[in-house]
Amino acid sequence: MNFINEKILKIFNNVDLWLNILEKALLIVIIIVVATIGVKILNKIIDYIMTTGDNANKKFNIKFNEKRSETLHKLVKSAVRYTVYFIAFFQILATVGVNTTSIVASAGIASVAIGFGAQNLVKDIISGFFIILEGQFDVGDNVKIYNQAAFIAEGSVLSLGLRSTKIRSKGGEIYFIPNGTINQVINYSLTYNLAVCEFPINIETTI
Repeated sequence: MNFINEKILKIFNNVDLWLNILEKALLIVIIIVVATIGVKILNKIIDYIMTTGDNANKKFNIKFNEKRSETLHKLVKSAVRYTVYFIAFFQILATVGVNTTSIVASAGIASVAIGFGAQNLVKDIISGFFIILEGQFDVGDNVKIYNQAAFIAEGSVLSLGLRSTKIRSKGGEIYFIPNGTINQVINYSLTYNLAVCEFPINIETTI
């Protein structure tokens, strides 16, 4: 019992230990504060960029989906927030003495294995995300799709997902197109189109 009491007293009287704990606690607080401020600053930047884009679309009468824009707005902010907090979490682990190198290495190996096994899927999802983010086309738009100048499909967009796009042609055919194969898009529905109409008039007709 006396031995245990001596150990406890020794721990309480260890000034260096308490200074080390205090230093690490301060570092953790600083990391959390910096991460929180960073998220707020990045959110302000995202708000400015996306709001400016929406205002430009309204100014030039370019059709855009407000609900989709709002959804993307929240999606980007969530992705940024989780990324920043994920980095802060690893910094906190490193501060308390956890070996994060092995964790990162294991995650890297798993990511490489998954990446090799699902390259096309990852490519489709990333391409779909940028198609939605940039507003290249929406459901109901009339579009023409190319891949490296090779024609793929033309018609009305039935559905737009992260992995694939469904298009119905004028003849009624349904095209299921992986987003990773979409390289160029001509959208006929974003702005007004010009139509050339020819009216044949007999030369003997008076003005």
